[in-house]
Amino acid sequence: MEAVFDHYKNNEDVAIYFVNNGLDSTEIITEFIKERNIRIPVLIDKNSLLVKKLKLDGFPTFMLIDKKGNIAEIHTGYSRDEASIFEEQTIKKIDALLS
Repeated sequence: MEAVFDHYKNNEDVAIYFVNNGLDSTEIITEFIKERNIRIPVLIDKNSLLVKKLKLDGFPTFMLIDKKGNIAEIHTGYSRDEASIFEEQTIKKIDALLS
């Protein structure tokens, strides 16, 4: 997702965040971010309210949310081998939402 983040970092119409489900301590999350040099802002859902509200059952879960706040797409799972393809597809989908 770093490539997607970099692609839109100067676009005020796009916001990209990671959301942690809050099951880990702040210290563990902070260490994870530092170890992996994550530049995308990370929000912590301390009581897993978002997970419960959206009935998420797999991690990681990727969501595209349009300008009106509607969920345009949900994708669950991650494959390091397919990360660049996923990033390219995500950029196309975001561009389509912006047009």
